[in-house]
Amino acid sequence: MKLRFIFALVAFLAVGMGSASAQTKFGYVDLDSVIRAMPEYQTQMTQLESYGKQLEASFINKQKEFEAKYKEYVANRETWVPLVLQEKERELQQLDASLKEFQQKSQQDMMQREQAALIPMQQKAVKGIEDVAKEAGYSQVLPITMLLFNNGKDDITGKVIEKVKVAK
Repeated sequence: MKLRFIFALVAFLAVGMGSASAQTKFGYVDLDSVIRAMPEYQTQMTQLESYGKQLEASFINKQKEFEAKYKEYVANRETWVPLVLQEKERELQQLDASLKEFQQKSQQDMMQREQAALIPMQQKAVKGIEDVAKEAGYSQVLPITMLLFNNGKDDITGKVIEKVKVAK
């Protein structure tokens, strides 16, 4: 009797788990492709590139100023009195530190601006993924980067791209 009960319980659980897994439908999406397909992506990237060029131009100007002062230092260090020599060395050290700080802050600023520009696009992409998943009956959607293998039939990237291009 006890053996029959255990067998029935195992059979019931196996059938229950089979039907539960049949209801789970997985899809996958290439989030980078979705974001790059958005019209606002190119606009944002163009603006970031322009800002980056402005920062680069400022950096180059600062670098040229440093190089000019360094050339002056090399050319005249033999003739300068020790007090002037120390002042010029201190000035070069300050310019060098300023140059490095500017470069570091510029890189941080660019990263922050890029992240800030991507957040609304990521949110729009997630909304598009949710909408497509609901419409197509997917219970789970994974990023394509997590998959070791896919057969291509559950890729919803194209549908999501269509959805986000229409959404404003």
